[in-house]
This record gives sequence, C-alpha cells and structure tokens, in this order.
Amino acid sequence: MDLTHMQPTFVSALIDLDEDRPVDKSTERYIGLFNLLQTSGIRFHLFLSPKFRGHVQVHNGIIEYITLKDLETVRAAPEGLPAYRNALHDTRNFLALMNAKTELVRRAMDSQMHSSTHFAWIDFGICHMFRTPHLTLNTLRDLSGLPSTCLYLPGCWDRLGSVAISHVVWRL
Repeated sequence: MDLTHMQPTFVSALIDLDEDRPVDKSTERYIGLFNLLQTSGIRFHLFLSPKFRGHVQVHNGIIEYITLKDLETVRAAPEGLPAYRNALHDTRNFLALMNAKTELVRRAMDSQMHSSTHFAWIDFGICHMFRTPHLTLNTLRDLSGLPSTCLYLPGCWDRLGSVAISHVVWRL
C-alpha cells in the first residue's frame, strides 16, 4: 500500500497583509508555531509572501511564493466590512485572506506537485489552539483512512443559534 497517496498534503499560508497586526500575532510568533507544526512530519504546500523568503523553511513539502493581490478571492472581495467584528483584528485584507482558503487548497491541488489524493487546509499558527500539542501533532501525522471522496469543513459559529451573515463569529 502506497501511504504517500493516503496521507493528505496540508495547505497553509503566511501572506503579508500589508497592514499593522496586533502584537500577539507577530510574524515571528507564527513562524515559531509553524515550526512546531512541522515537527509532526506532515507534508505541506505552503503559500508564502516573497517578503518572508528565507525566514521560513518547509522540511516536508514545497513553498509557493504569492502575494495577497495574486488571489482572486482578494481581488473579488467587496469593499465593505461586517457590521459586527473585531475592528483591530478583522480587517478587509484579513477577512479576504480567510475566505481565500479554498482557493489556496484548489491551487495546491492543481499544481500537480504532490502525489497526495487528499488535501486539507491547516492554519499556519494553529498550534496556539492545541491544549496537548504533541498528541494533536501525532494525530495529524497518523491521519489516514479517509474516504476516497470527502469534504470536511471546520467552522466557528454560535452553538445555540444560527450564523449571522453580518457578523464575524469566533467561538472557542
């Protein structure tokens, strides 16, 4: 059995938003979190702004250099912002990039650079969410046995209510 086809390629991105970000979201911090994620040994297709060339290495996978303006989702994003959002965090560029995740996964799939049959988005700094990082990283590494065709979508919304289209909804 060829396990290289069964293991997903994880797609991630570190894209310069060309705007000030909160101090707790520094690029250096996120690179450290990504390096922790890489200890899992999972395969990556990393989209990286040219600005970060030489600051990030991928140990298992490839780096593709792009800018925010290269993304169709960003170019097509409306000018307005949701009425209810974290004004410091949820900027137009940030929200447009969050909505570009499926575009980036599709670009990785279309690149023909991987032998994987499955692709999955993973946030560049996701390790800050893990209560037990090493157990979670082991689970990611051992991820296999996925159905031959599937689509899983994560989300953040109110546990008790419906999704409000005019809100950015964060739930932990």
